[in-house]
Amino acid sequence: KKAMTTDEFVGSSASQDARDFINCFIQFSGKDKESSLSDRKKEWSVIDRNKIGSISKAEIDTWIREKLVNALGPDRGQQLKELFKSTFLRAYGNAKHISGTKGDTRLSGTDSVTFKEFRIFIAYLCIYALMDDAFFTLKGSFPTDDEKKTRTLSLQEWCNGYSHVNHHGFFALRNILEEDIETMFHKIGKNGSGYIFLDEWCNFLEKTEAKMGTYMGNLLSLGNHSASTIKLKSTKKDKSTINKSSLQTQAHMIKRKPTNGSRLKSHSKAKKAIIKKKSNASPETKTSKLEDPSKTEMNERVKSTR
Repeated sequence: KKAMTTDEFVGSSASQDARDFINCFIQFSGKDKESSLSDRKKEWSVIDRNKIGSISKAEIDTWIREKLVNALGPDRGQQLKELFKSTFLRAYGNAKHISGTKGDTRLSGTDSVTFKEFRIFIAYLCIYALMDDAFFTLKGSFPTDDEKKTRTLSLQEWCNGYSHVNHHGFFALRNILEEDIETMFHKIGKNGSGYIFLDEWCNFLEKTEAKMGTYMGNLLSLGNHSASTIKLKSTKKDKSTINKSSLQTQAHMIKRKPTNGSRLKSHSKAKKAIIKKKSNASPETKTSKLEDPSKTEMNERVKSTR
């Protein structure tokens, strides 16, 4: 429940950039009421100035910059803010709406994070920062621009640098055998391009952590659908078709279902029809229902002999 320290959370192979960034936020990620919760409430009151119960992407972005600048100075703070920009966006996207709709205080249709989701967001911010750091450690440096080539990892870069991320803190990166290097590369990069994209890298680490039930994996499974979603077997009949057919059948039944008044009218009409049928019956039909005369005569003879 208590928040991890930076040394507990960050592996020995992580860069100083990752350590400095994570150190500014990890103290707010715990569940303990004595320190983490009270500290988190203080930070929340600073961000949620309008007291609406939820905070926007822009408000969190401003808070992150202020925390970094206050702790590390304007230059260093702004530098780390830019280095881990994609980390913030990924953490925000996966943390929002985890708490569901029950007791949701955010305005309808708004893109925001509630106080319950705030702790998860901070944990994600630290985890994804470590993932990005491992990726760019393999590349040799963090990106200096937004070019796509800086977000891809080649087989050569992977082979040259895989041993440099063994102790970042992720289960999938521990004790990688040399003979498994190339196989693992193609397992991570499934797009067939010959490169590993940053999103593929993060998804691979997330799924492995979730599968092994680690601290990171349990947290990531709350918000990341790719790590926690179970693929259901598709049926021949589409679900939407079933629902539509069911609704049409129900509507047809409701339409034809008689009311109490119509039931009484139907019963009365049926009774009148029976009476009319009896009154219109032919003489042959009426006499056929009477007792046979021959049988009556026989019965009288039997009585007289007695």
